[in-house]
Amino acid sequence: MRMLTLTVLFACTGVETNPDSITKSDIQTAVPQKDIKTICTALKSSDEEMQQFATEQLRIFEPDETKECLKEGLVDSESKSFRLGVLEGLKGEKRNAVARVAAELIQ
Repeated sequence: MRMLTLTVLFACTGVETNPDSITKSDIQTAVPQKDIKTICTALKSSDEEMQQFATEQLRIFEPDETKECLKEGLVDSESKSFRLGVLEGLKGEKRNAVARVAAELIQ
């Protein structure tokens, strides 16, 4: 019981996952579970291929659900530069609402 309580408390503290610790397998597991938090965290990975893969997986969600995620993931908060993997992942996106998020940030 004590261990369960500690686990719940730790889960509720909001400890942020290191984006570089997320694997492609983690994202593949997150997709059917609709775990947008894991997918969004992977957008901030230093690996451009991981950024692209994670961005492509966001297509299962409604544009309103991904708006904040893309805003946070598209621009590196430290360097203020665009993450190229995220931009690559947006290629072929047919929903205007998602493309608009990127366009607003680029302007």
